[in-house]
Amino acid sequence: MGETKSLKDKIAAREVTAVSEKPEKKETRERRVVNSGRDKGVYIKVNTEIYDDFTKINKKRAATNNGMINMLIAEYVRNNKEWLEE
Repeated sequence: MGETKSLKDKIAAREVTAVSEKPEKKETRERRVVNSGRDKGVYIKVNTEIYDDFTKINKKRAATNNGMINMLIAEYVRNNKEWLEE
C-alpha cells in the first residue's frame, strides 16, 4: 500500500515549495529610487478639512494626491527660480 503523509508533513512540503518558488528580490531600495528619479520623501502635517477637500478635488480630476503635490512643488520652484541664482 502507498505511504500516507500526515497533515503536518503535507503543510511543511507546501511551505517548502512555496518558498522555493518565490522570485528573489534583487533590486534594492536605493536602486529603485535612482531608477524612479525621486529620492526625497516629505512628511507634512495638514489641516484635516483642507486635506479632505484637496483629496476630493483630486479624485474629481482623476489625479493622485502625490502627483498634485509634486506638481505644486514643481510650479513653486519654477516661479521662484530667481532665489536660486545667488
